[in-house]
Parts: sequence; C-alpha cells; structure tokens
Amino acid sequence: MYFLIYASTARPHLDEAELNRLVSRSEQFNASVGITGLLMRDGDRLTQLVEGPEGAVRDLADRISKDTRHSGYTVLIEGPTAEAAFPHWSLQLASTDRLARLESKDDPIRVYLKAVRSRMSNHRHRRAIEHLLEFESPPAPIG
Repeated sequence: MYFLIYASTARPHLDEAELNRLVSRSEQFNASVGITGLLMRDGDRLTQLVEGPEGAVRDLADRISKDTRHSGYTVLIEGPTAEAAFPHWSLQLASTDRLARLESKDDPIRVYLKAVRSRMSNHRHRRAIEHLLEFESPPAPIG
C-alpha cells in the first residue's frame, strides 16, 4: 500500500461541471485499479490524497501531473503505508461549499479524517491526514 498527496492550481476552465465529470470518470477508473482517495478544491487550489498499490498510485500520479486542467503539480508527501485512509472512497470530492462546512467540528468528512488520523500507524500518513485537516493553510512539501 502506497500513498501520495499533491497540490496544484486548477486552470480557469476547470469549472464545477467539468470537475464533477472528472470525479465521476476517476471514481470508475480508481475502483478498477484499487485506488482510493480524497480530492479537495478551494477556489483554484487543489489538494489530493491518492492511495493504493504503489505501481497504480505512481502511474496515476504521472497521469495527473501531465493533466492540462491544472498547473503547478507538486508532490507534498508520499510513501508506503500499512493501511488505506479511505478504503471506501474510490474518490471523494470536497469542494468550496463543503470546505466551508469543514470549519464545523461535526462535519462528517472532518470527523472521518480525525478518526482515520487516530488509527494510522504510519507517522507520515498521519501527517498527511493532518495536512488535509488543515487545508486552509498554504500547501508546502512535508519533510
């Protein structure tokens, strides 16, 4: 099992309808190759955690890095992990309206992220989940 978090900037033409089409196609593809994860969008800022078999994650990361719907692709953290943080989400989307609700400690995604963080045995994976919980902060590589 391998995980990777990247950040990038959405191009202006990546509107909500196009993003929803992308997520729909990605859910099907991800499920077929054993990948799970969470994509967060705040305005033009994107952050995604991808996890699954190492080869599948690396192949997907390579495809994502070349996608013209965003720019500034930067891997923040990656590495092996013993378990998936999101075993039931082939791709979950949290966009601006959802992120506003993440301010609430009772938001289901926030509650889930905290539960995931508490059960992660891999220190780097826990830090990756913390990064998602602190999505309002500017992204920076995690060392």
